[in-house]
Amino acid sequence: MVSLYAGKYLKKMKLNKSQGFVYFALGVGVVFLVLYLLSKWSNKEGFSGEAQMVLFYADWCGHCNNFKPEWNKLKQTNDVPGVSFKDEDCTNGLTPLAKQHNVKGFPTLVFINGGNAQQYNGERSEAAVKSFIKSNQ
Repeated sequence: MVSLYAGKYLKKMKLNKSQGFVYFALGVGVVFLVLYLLSKWSNKEGFSGEAQMVLFYADWCGHCNNFKPEWNKLKQTNDVPGVSFKDEDCTNGLTPLAKQHNVKGFPTLVFINGGNAQQYNGERSEAAVKSFIKSNQ
């Protein structure tokens, strides 16, 4: 069926088979390019549909090192459905994501949900952070 339609299209456009193949290949290439770009964009914040809690930290920061065990417990239990946890290492300077969220000190926690970002300024414990996430989902 498709080859019959393609043959009629080539005759209508007055293209020979090799020219038709070139246009077909270009069309397939464009489709794959669009699919590739969509897959890349879907991994960026705001496109995945999943909320995210991001910890911005620096290895030299004592407060970060004190908070890490609580953060790791939160990540391991992961009993907040629909939320992923991300560590953003700023040891060697602010990352683009840290700059985007105006990180000024460490540790900084930012909850990103549906393109909205909210900094967490509460107690640095697993229970308090979990409660904040659940109340902002």
